[in-house]
Amino acid sequence: MLSTLKTPSKKPYHSLLMGASIGLMALTFSQTAAAITTKNITYTVDDQAYEGYYAKADKANAPFILLIHDWDGLTDYERKRADMLAGEGYNVLAADMFGQGVRPTSIEENKRLTGELYDDRNKMRRILQGALNAGRLQGNDVRKGTTMGYCFGGTVALELARSGFEQKAFVPFHGAFDIPTGQSYDKTTGEILVFHALLMNLFL
Repeated sequence: MLSTLKTPSKKPYHSLLMGASIGLMALTFSQTAAAITTKNITYTVDDQAYEGYYAKADKANAPFILLIHDWDGLTDYERKRADMLAGEGYNVLAADMFGQGVRPTSIEENKRLTGELYDDRNKMRRILQGALNAGRLQGNDVRKGTTMGYCFGGTVALELARSGFEQKAFVPFHGAFDIPTGQSYDKTTGEILVFHALLMNLFL
């Protein structure tokens, strides 16, 4: 199983993530008045339903972002970030890695759900492909998009990079960087931009 870092509360580094995103995407995060459209999207992987959250920008041909949640599942935090990015002109799918209605409420559940995916990287990749296909069905060119994620989600973003799926960039925030046996970045096509600060360790 891939070793992971202890995961701090999201609250202490919300401002850090926001600042890093500004540098990444040249966003202002100024709470613009741009109208966005949001909805839940259900997709199926291995006969199991998954429910993501889609925020669509109010412009044609908006670039696509696949947003991967932290180890506590898809929450209001990811929805907030999706809405924020959509307001800045991106179509964002906040993916669901655990399954429809599966929302962990304890550290033990967080560890179990993430551990199952760390131990089965093929399943992790199939879920990612399911989410990307859901994004494509919304009219997005997902191969010209970016995948980003927080902690567990950052690790998942790097898994997609190693899979060889073509995208412009893969952006982990405080993810784990261990490379599973038999994997490499030889097939990675996009840029990898890592945000990983020692400052975060102050909150562990």
